[in-house]
Amino acid sequence: MKLTIAAVAVIFLVVLLVYNSVVSSRWHRENRGEEHVKESSNWQSNLIYSNRDDPRIIVPKRTGGGYTFNFAKPLSWVLIGSGMLFLIALILPN
Repeated sequence: MKLTIAAVAVIFLVVLLVYNSVVSSRWHRENRGEEHVKESSNWQSNLIYSNRDDPRIIVPKRTGGGYTFNFAKPLSWVLIGSGMLFLIALILPN
């Protein structure tokens, strides 16, 4: 059971990352010069990114390395909840 959950989670993550990569490259091509300005107004405390017009689900962090979710997208909340459920399923005994 745990192996099945892990396999589904990995497949889902790979599909999500490929989708996000395609959308991100399209977003960069269409919004070359004004992207930074658009994104600047959508950051709260340089930690939380929220922009309904941005099709990306996962975006680069504004400071430092790494990525964060676009919290204006419902799929981001689904992913966070799914990740929590996955961790709980791994911790619970058979």
